[in-house]
Amino acid sequence: MHFLLKGCHNLRAHSPLFPYSSDDGFSVIDFKQVSPELGDWNDVARLKLSFDLMMDLVINHVSSKSLWFNQFLNQQGEGKDFFIEVDPAQDLSQVTRPRSSPLLAAYQTKAGENMYGQPLVPIRLILTLPTLQFCWPW
Repeated sequence: MHFLLKGCHNLRAHSPLFPYSSDDGFSVIDFKQVSPELGDWNDVARLKLSFDLMMDLVINHVSSKSLWFNQFLNQQGEGKDFFIEVDPAQDLSQVTRPRSSPLLAAYQTKAGENMYGQPLVPIRLILTLPTLQFCWPW
């Protein structure tokens, strides 16, 4: 039976990795912190000593409770450019997703009330990711 174990790895999968407000972990509040259930980055680094780690990096979801979204609503800080405004008249009938909540939600910004897609990609977040590596201890 030992041949069945050949090539196996000690793998730990963690999802969600980041603190979140809803959506089963996909509504990330802070991409620079570890979810409290996992401890902190030092705890994750200790796990890395014994296991290969696999984590779900949900860069296309962010919480409306996040600092970045608050910056977007106030049009200040780096978060002001991280979100996409959608015209509510735009035909989105072909968009499908496994959620019961509406695709768009209205938010009050400094410019007035606008419609924003809840799961749309925070545009500049991908450009921010290289700076996140400094938060990770490995």
